[in-house]
Amino acid sequence: MKFVGVVVFCLLSTSATAYQGVDLGRDCRGSNDAASARCEGFISGFVAGAQVDIEGEPANMWRYLGYTWCGPVVFDLPAIVEALFDISRTGQATPHFPAPVMLAQSLSVTYPCGGAAVSRFPSLSLSPIDSDK
Repeated sequence: MKFVGVVVFCLLSTSATAYQGVDLGRDCRGSNDAASARCEGFISGFVAGAQVDIEGEPANMWRYLGYTWCGPVVFDLPAIVEALFDISRTGQATPHFPAPVMLAQSLSVTYPCGGAAVSRFPSLSLSPIDSDK
């Protein structure tokens, strides 16, 4: 299943405008099997692709475009979906951005990394996308 998620993520992220946050939200709240599969596949593939790898070993830290989050090695998909909607409602994630950005925004707010965890890893030169600009 992880392989299928990675394939779906790669297919959906070939264009920055191909799959928006609103599309991901619609799929995650959808009642049909195809929408649920797109939601699950996208989130699974995104989480697998964003995981930090230290000397060949996956860490419990993830990064995407300057967003960083820490959490359990195995994420609970329903918890991620709920976080996606909760953080969007508070305005900390922007549904009109591409789905990977919206998901990274919500995960970084929901699963923040402590100072010690962040300092162990090299910092990225990219800063998070600022939705206020």
